[in-house]
Amino acid sequence: MLNPLIDWASADRLSWQWAAGEEEATAEVERLLDQAGLTIDAVMAQTLAVRIDDVERIDRMVTIAEARRDAVLREIRARRAAFGRALRRAGQAIDAEFGDVAPASGRA
Repeated sequence: MLNPLIDWASADRLSWQWAAGEEEATAEVERLLDQAGLTIDAVMAQTLAVRIDDVERIDRMVTIAEARRDAVLREIRARRAAFGRALRRAGQAIDAEFGDVAPASGRA
């Protein structure tokens, strides 16, 4: 966006400084954009247009990662449920009687 406004070398240097958040560069970029009748929104829109393939690829990767996470969580829930059922069955299968036992006398 700066190339038509200033020479390429200056635009490259200024854009890197602006991206790094340098205050002087930010002020200069805003001044140049204002002279050209542009806003920072125009810069963001142009950047998105140039990088849309990257944005779509990242979005696909996030979607795949979320699907994997959801599958893992479903598997964990299923295994916990199966483990809980197995524990309940094991607890019901125990047929033991418990009674009070008198304490042993003090003899060794």
